[in-house]
Amino acid sequence: MHYNYANLQKDLGNTNLAKYHYEEAIRLWPGHSSAHNNLGTLLNDTTAAETHFRLALKAHPQHAHAYFNLANLRQQQGRVGEAVALLEESLRYDATNRDAVSALAGLYGDAGRPAEAENLHLALLGARPTDPVVHNNYAAFLQRIGRREAALRHYEAALGLDPEHTVALVNTARLMRTLDHNKQAEILYKRALAVAWEPEIGESLGKLYLNTGRLEDAEATFNTVLRLHPEMLSSRVYLARVKLQQRSYVESEGLLRLVLAQSPHHQEALFQLSLLYTHTNRTQDALSLARLAAHNCSRPPTLCAHLHAHYGDLLNDRNNVDQAAQSYQLAVELEPTLTHAHVNLGALYHTKGDYARAWRHYLTAHGQEPSNSLLLENMEKLRRAQNLQQATTSMAHCLNKS
Repeated sequence: MHYNYANLQKDLGNTNLAKYHYEEAIRLWPGHSSAHNNLGTLLNDTTAAETHFRLALKAHPQHAHAYFNLANLRQQQGRVGEAVALLEESLRYDATNRDAVSALAGLYGDAGRPAEAENLHLALLGARPTDPVVHNNYAAFLQRIGRREAALRHYEAALGLDPEHTVALVNTARLMRTLDHNKQAEILYKRALAVAWEPEIGESLGKLYLNTGRLEDAEATFNTVLRLHPEMLSSRVYLARVKLQQRSYVESEGLLRLVLAQSPHHQEALFQLSLLYTHTNRTQDALSLARLAAHNCSRPPTLCAHLHAHYGDLLNDRNNVDQAAQSYQLAVELEPTLTHAHVNLGALYHTKGDYARAWRHYLTAHGQEPSNSLLLENMEKLRRAQNLQQATTSMAHCLNKS
């Protein structure tokens, strides 16, 4: 009874009460494997959590969920090899555990074993063909490896089985965004919000409006998110971006200052405030903020890359060419597809006469944006400079021989 009551309290989010009753269950029955396992999932102390997972396995050596939870612990600790072995053991005793399949498939994929990862999903799909979660998880895997059409089919299968599956609705919307099907993405986000008004989903809809130039819709959506969930700092930053594009500079700065008052090192807020200062000709303030944000940025890599590129732009404008090149180089190392940084790196090397390096960066950028007019103009200038250099070298060689 203590164990069952603890499960109820755990589901209700009453963590302390749940822990107390799991502990009572264990006091009355020290070998209660599931009580040990479930208690371990509620503990912040990883050493204590591991102790309970191991006690669960000692009492029940085939406890699939205890292996799974211990694997999660190992993954958080960066001990990936052990996590893989524990997940394999978990699936040995329960091959239909959706979470274990997704976790192990993810680790296989990270290790360059995509075929084995896909086989895990396919085996589970064969065992549970009418489970929308299984279709959604397989679709997410397919999307990660670039098979977008196949992913879409399985997202549609998941929604056919459960039209109100919010995770599948949001994932399909994100896939639609990558395919530039913005109207379909909007419909899917709205369907998900009709099921459950989650702030993250509302923010995603607002971002869709922002990125497609629907500023009034974006403003209304972010305001709704913040009215219902004022703790969403990211939505406040996105609303500041809307205000910046609307040239409401004072309002934009006020929103960003509110974010930084609560989170002084909020990288996106620092980035946006630096951009705002660039727009309003406060170049020294923009440079200081960009330096602070870029040098303290560790993740996510894409945001850090944009920060370094922005800092490079400001340095370049001040003719700090070498420092600018270093910032652009850091940007492309973090995000190799950042065309803007490759173009500017190419231009810097071009100016310095390092034509080979300039050409490499131009070619990389051209592979990503073949119709970029500035890039095409720079490439043509570089060709003429290379031809002139070759002609000059040939003439000098002839003169030396004569």
